[in-house]
Amino acid sequence: NGPKTEGGRALPDGRADHTLPPTEAQPNELEQPPAAIAIPEPSVEEVAQAPAPADVGSSQSILPNETSPSAVVADAAAIETPHAASYDGDTGGSVAYTEETTESAQPATPAVSDSKEALVATDDDIASVNASTPAELTALMLNCKLSVVSFSTFLRALLDAMKKAVDEAVAKDPTLAPSAEMGSELRLIRFLGANNWDAAGASAEYIKALALRKKHNLDSLKEKIISSNPDFFGKKAEELQCIFMHEKSREVNGVSPRMFTDLRNDGPHRLLRDRRGNLVVIECPGVVDYAAIANVGMSAWELEFLTFNELRVLVLDELSRRTGKLLLTCTVMDMSHASLMPNPFAPRVEKEGKKAASAVSDVAKAVYPTTTFRTYMINLSETTAKMAGPAVKAFVPARSAAKLKIFGQDFKPALLEGVHPSNLPERLGGELPNGEQWVWIDKKSKKK
Repeated sequence: NGPKTEGGRALPDGRADHTLPPTEAQPNELEQPPAAIAIPEPSVEEVAQAPAPADVGSSQSILPNETSPSAVVADAAAIETPHAASYDGDTGGSVAYTEETTESAQPATPAVSDSKEALVATDDDIASVNASTPAELTALMLNCKLSVVSFSTFLRALLDAMKKAVDEAVAKDPTLAPSAEMGSELRLIRFLGANNWDAAGASAEYIKALALRKKHNLDSLKEKIISSNPDFFGKKAEELQCIFMHEKSREVNGVSPRMFTDLRNDGPHRLLRDRRGNLVVIECPGVVDYAAIANVGMSAWELEFLTFNELRVLVLDELSRRTGKLLLTCTVMDMSHASLMPNPFAPRVEKEGKKAASAVSDVAKAVYPTTTFRTYMINLSETTAKMAGPAVKAFVPARSAAKLKIFGQDFKPALLEGVHPSNLPERLGGELPNGEQWVWIDKKSKKK
């Protein structure tokens, strides 16, 4: 446990770990946001009957076993911007979103995961071990309480069924064989979660994802990311050593900015985290410069987009192994000067840019499912915020709607309940310096 420091726990070398602030009481995640619009949460009556898992059986899978980090060193509704892909690739279906889990009469015997990491069992682990229905697993997952250390016999059977299906697909086409990271049980769980714990559906989507990874050469991106950050992925360092992997990475980030690390230095890069430990990513769709993207090259932007998403999920998996819980992404989208409606009079370069962005976003949705914990859409106009609630209720699956929080300019109290100020820029009520994107927002505001 080590000595406590003012900023949190102490790291082995004596430095204070500022990645996560001291533990604070968690807000009720089901409270309506104090904003211009309150989005109704799905009720129990809205819960869809999840499909039964596919027939399962025991088999020796070719999928690599879960390994410890040291052994592997080697999502808003679709918005037409290069930033937003989707919530998290959910395939639909409404499930219960609740802080409570169904109690079991007798505690089950845990089906221990393949992970070699030794973590102390918690109440969440016990709940995970007793989870015997899709609704129970989903409730744990959506509240970042699903254990990746101890599995229920129900979840273990689903994982075994997936492994068997993947083995059969790889036997037919050996080029689809997944890497250790893609083949980990953490990734399989993400596909199961996106398919309401239906092993057959999850297996089909997973096999399609393997084909997409092969087509877009994503394993080479994975290797580049891991080799560029050996301390984070191999030695449990708290910071990334490198976040710009390509020759034009900084240039692309300049015209399509994104913030997920502390900007006060140019490396090592401290990750931004919410109060539950999820990765915080801040986007500003309204400042995307499509003409500048065209000048840099759309292929360069697409490469950077896929690289970031590969890095993001590798980081989520690594943090999940360390904490013993399936962690997700908390996205903050500053919608200043961004429109939710398509503009028929937009310049040609903008239309072509959005079309290309939509295509590569579809790849990300298919390859990286179940990665979103919450999306805060902030700084919408009052009119847009009022219109968005009914639209979300009507067109967005209940599970995804529960993750989306829409605000006008009165977003700070709710955002700070979920994210400590040490992990937010001043512009959003935090303590970190603002990025260039808000300079651009201010310039656009002055022009208007």
